[in-house]
Order: sequence, then C-alpha cells, then structure tokens
Amino acid sequence: MNLKAIITTTILTLTLVLNVFAQDKKIIWSGSGEATQSATLITTKNKGVSKSIVEYKFKHVRYGSIVDRGSFYILTQSELNQLINDLEGAIEKSTTSEGFEWSRSNYTLKSGGNNSPQKGTFKIWVGEKHCPFKKKDAIKLVKSLKSVLSSLDEPED
Repeated sequence: MNLKAIITTTILTLTLVLNVFAQDKKIIWSGSGEATQSATLITTKNKGVSKSIVEYKFKHVRYGSIVDRGSFYILTQSELNQLINDLEGAIEKSTTSEGFEWSRSNYTLKSGGNNSPQKGTFKIWVGEKHCPFKKKDAIKLVKSLKSVLSSLDEPED
C-alpha cells in the first residue's frame, strides 16, 4: 500500500468510528461543599440510535491525604427511579437519630444516626469509598434527575 492509500484508509476509519460512537456529555448537576460531585447525562449515538445513561461521580478529600473517588452509572428509567426514591428517603431521614440505609448493586445511601454527623446531611457510598451529601444538594439533584428520566431507556423483555 502506498502512503496516500494508508492516509485515506485512516481518515475513513476515524470518520466511521466518530460517526458510529458519537458521544454527548451534559452535566445536569454539580454539588457544593468540599466534595466534588456531579451527575452527567451521557448520550451515545450508534448507527443512528441514541442511548442515554446517567453517571454520578465524586471526589471527596478526607483527612488531608486520603481521597475517596467513586462513580456509578444509571442505565434505565427503573434504576433512575430507584435512585430518586432512595435520595428522597435519605433527605427525609437525614435529621433523624435512627440510622437508615438504602443498598443497591452500584451504590449505598446512609442517612440519620451516626451517618449524619451534621444535621441535614447523609453519605453516599460506592464500595468502600464515601462522600458526604448535603440535603440542599440532594433536593437539587432529585429535580435534575427527574428532568432527564424520559431520556433513559427501559430494557426490552
């Protein structure tokens, strides 16, 4: 193969890859406070079909040198509804003296009791990593998640 053919093939391959896997990322929520938190709507186009997911991620610096990083994806409307319900439950229980926990396959929310050292807060856990969550941020996140609920698909049976 000559150089011109190699360059043409490379350009065509890159164009095809970019068209097949075009991706759009839109941050729908950013938290406040010492932890860097965000929720992003990621839409991928593959062969003309759009598929959207929500990514939640955080970076929480504890004790100066310990950094907790975590992220998880929400793939369907059912999973997103579950996260919204869990967040609403954690908001409601964030000021109680009794501890509450909502455990799912990709995250755990802990609220109330020792999980809320500051009134009106709770924690979100991804594996062994955790991040504090303010009630006011959670309320804004729930509103943002509800606005993109219809963007996610339901799995086909």
